[in-house]
Amino acid sequence: DSTTGRLLRRQRQGLTEEVQLRGQLRSALRDSARAQIDLLEHEERQTQLLGEPVTFDQNLIDLRKSRASHLRLLTEDYRSYIASLSETATALRSLGTETSSFIRFVDERLLWIPSTEPISLGDPKIELGAIFEVLAKDPFAFLLNAFLSIPILWGIITLGIVTIALRRKIFLKRLIEQGAIARKRNCTSYTPTAKALLYTLLIAAPLPALGFYIYARTGEAPLGIANGIRNVSAFLTITIVLFGLAHPQGLMIDHFRMAGARVALLRKNLPWFILAMPALVFLATVLPLAASASSAGRLFFMALLVCLLTFIFRVLRPSKQLIHWRGKAPNHLARACFLLGIAAPTALIIGAMAGYFDSVQELRLQLLTSVALILIALLITALSYRWILVSRRRLVVQQALQWRELV
Repeated sequence: DSTTGRLLRRQRQGLTEEVQLRGQLRSALRDSARAQIDLLEHEERQTQLLGEPVTFDQNLIDLRKSRASHLRLLTEDYRSYIASLSETATALRSLGTETSSFIRFVDERLLWIPSTEPISLGDPKIELGAIFEVLAKDPFAFLLNAFLSIPILWGIITLGIVTIALRRKIFLKRLIEQGAIARKRNCTSYTPTAKALLYTLLIAAPLPALGFYIYARTGEAPLGIANGIRNVSAFLTITIVLFGLAHPQGLMIDHFRMAGARVALLRKNLPWFILAMPALVFLATVLPLAASASSAGRLFFMALLVCLLTFIFRVLRPSKQLIHWRGKAPNHLARACFLLGIAAPTALIIGAMAGYFDSVQELRLQLLTSVALILIALLITALSYRWILVSRRRLVVQQALQWRELV
């Protein structure tokens, strides 16, 4: 039941992660290596002391005896220290293996155990209390500390981001120019496409760059806040770049030869999606990690999925013809993508409502990672097709020139 699930999850959270154990092991091994080097130096000093000329000066004899005694005690301490480090390293290896096995064992079973009670009318009050609880901890204090620690770096980064943002119109103009070159049937160079991709990334860069820089400075921030900033930055990166690719004179139309109506469908629906999602992504990430209530963040998580469902319904409906195979739309591929796109978020919503909140969050992470990888793979594929196209054109031109020379 949910009580068992919460108990197991608290025990799971109390375990030292394998990454931390590996770091401790590396530290112990480094300390052992340094200690062995120091031991060799002390043994070499003992040897040098024994090889010094015999003297009859009593003060010098006493000094040598004292030094020899201290060196002997020091080398014994180092040998004991090295032995202790060796035992520690062995124990850490064993603990790391056992911990990893137990974590995998628990994670496999926690997925099917409820983490909280089913949704009820009291959930909005719980969410509001969770927000006040998080705000009471002053979660954004790390920003001031991070700024005060290295204000010059903040100034440089901010100046760079502002400079890129102010040059947006210039980048957009150059993007359109590269598109005009790429549209020509005699274009045999891949350079316009490469430049267009660079300008698209520069146009999209300011907000994601700022987000990821803040995430890089979240060393003292609560885990939930850091993860929330990271997730929002990742979301903005993917969606803003996609919006840039869908520009009327952008890569999708002028370089990848996608139909204008399909691209316009994306460009029409992305703005509201980009505006609506960041706050939901942030709260759905922060509240479960930062608040004490086991269901904290569930309503925001469900609202996030509803937004995603709306976007999918508006974009992936087979009648919209965004997805088709060999010019045939609607077809089985479009229907399958649409049904899968609707079914996955719906299943996550039902799971969250039934109390499997932690489980569906893990599944959501895997799902969104898969979607991001698919989008990246599609972009790489489109860029590859463009490279093949211009290479074929170049080859045809070369063959035509050779034929003309022969004639």
